[in-house]
Amino acid sequence: MERVDPDVNTVVTPLLLQEQAVSSGAVPQAYLCCALRQNQTRIYCVHLPSKYTSALDGTVSPWDGLTFAFLGDLIQGVATTVQLPTTMFHFLPNTRAKMVEYIITHLDELGPLGLPEIDPNVDDVFDMVNTHSMIYLPARYVSLFLDSGGYTVRQVWDKLYPALVEANELQICLPLLKWMRVASMRTVAVDGTPPAPAVTISLSVPMADAVLISHQMSLLNQALPDLKKPPQTLELAISQMAAAVTQNTNDNRIARDERDLREQEPKLPSQKFKNTIGILLNYLVVADEADLPEIWHQWANCTKRQELQIVNKLLYAFSCGATKFSTDTPVVSPKLIQDLLSFTFVAEATDDIKTGIQPFTIVDGTAEHCRANLELSQMYSFLASGETALQFADLELLKSKETMSIPLTYFELERNLGMFGNFLGVVLGVNHPITTSYREFWDLLTQTYRSDIQQIIDIKNNNI
Repeated sequence: MERVDPDVNTVVTPLLLQEQAVSSGAVPQAYLCCALRQNQTRIYCVHLPSKYTSALDGTVSPWDGLTFAFLGDLIQGVATTVQLPTTMFHFLPNTRAKMVEYIITHLDELGPLGLPEIDPNVDDVFDMVNTHSMIYLPARYVSLFLDSGGYTVRQVWDKLYPALVEANELQICLPLLKWMRVASMRTVAVDGTPPAPAVTISLSVPMADAVLISHQMSLLNQALPDLKKPPQTLELAISQMAAAVTQNTNDNRIARDERDLREQEPKLPSQKFKNTIGILLNYLVVADEADLPEIWHQWANCTKRQELQIVNKLLYAFSCGATKFSTDTPVVSPKLIQDLLSFTFVAEATDDIKTGIQPFTIVDGTAEHCRANLELSQMYSFLASGETALQFADLELLKSKETMSIPLTYFELERNLGMFGNFLGVVLGVNHPITTSYREFWDLLTQTYRSDIQQIIDIKNNNI
């Protein structure tokens, strides 16, 4: 843009600019120009300017030495040809124009011929601008102005200025903005001529003959080589459509296969516990979810109907393993499952023996208690694995039927605490600080103080 800025490049004359523009050949170049149409200022985008050169054989043509350009977009392979004046890059020095900020905030004041003439004794938001009658338009903005009917000054500002702001090219396109400022100002009428912007030029559509049409078509064919290709046959169009449909079908199949493969891959706990994975990692004292105990990984890859089955399976496997506390497997209640999945590890009240991770939530108690809780667990499994969805009312009913008991003998206590240790190992992991501390307590209970505690609970209590 600096080459067409007279404030920056003072050595480039209007005649040199014109020679360079018409000598570009098929290289795409576009320019904005201003003309009057029915007493209204219209701005047009012309492109591929060229100069008609006389024939070498001396044949005289009415177009010799004249400059032409295309106006607007192609319509069915044909573009409108306009004749440009010899003063297409006429230099306009020291032209009064409002500032860009003023024009943008006063677009509603733009009349058919632009803003009123500036009165230097009253106005203070203008300066003197140097520009040319036509201005170069960068290629990225040409698509905005391809209507051969032209645009009002307001329409050009509405299209061009936001595009320049979005592309961050206000400074680079300063010569273009200076031209637009002048194009937005009407001058005082002189000798009966209507007031018009100082950049106004005369555009005319020539009564083209075969010679001029041939000249213009040769330029189009150089710039757009595919323009000469024969039209597509119906058979070829159907073949291409079939190929496109086949390709689209294959793409959909590949995408579906990839989705199925992703669904078959093991999910991480964070994919199930999206909003609470941080709480889980904090409770279980691990930095990476890959280090979470196996139960959380299996829960991340199961349905709601499988949650209780997974707990029972892992508890049984743990009670048979080398790190077990005892060989007894507790009966897990539906409420305990809900507490774990909602991370309700601790009850709000200290006397609540039905909530959270604590020994009384898995106690078997007497044979009657054990049988009742086992039936309750089996009923939950039946409801969860059936075709009928488990309702909230079902869960409430199941919770109301749960029974809790406190061990009354030492062997009931030891059995209860052993099952609770197995439960901690499955839910928290064998390396969790609570599990390791509990193992130390378990070893003291079963190896060091077993006889003493048994005597206190069973013998002394019986004597009371």
